[in-house]
Amino acid sequence: MADTTEARLPGVTVTARHVQTGNTFLGVTDASGQYTIAGLRTGQYRITADLTGFRSVTQENVELLVGQRSVASPRK
Repeated sequence: MADTTEARLPGVTVTARHVQTGNTFLGVTDASGQYTIAGLRTGQYRITADLTGFRSVTQENVELLVGQRSVASPRK
């Protein structure tokens, strides 16, 4: 994750909500602003990023396919 100046943001809580089941999966960005969420199943996700002092951002309709590594960078 990065802010509008492209500065990397550690400590961002990233929530992936599986649209079809409502199951949620969490990740937290590291010092380089990267995060990994393991164990996701195929389908559509709603990805939300939250960090104190910043407004939340959401990316809708992120589709995850079998064997795919998806990169979501919600920025608004």
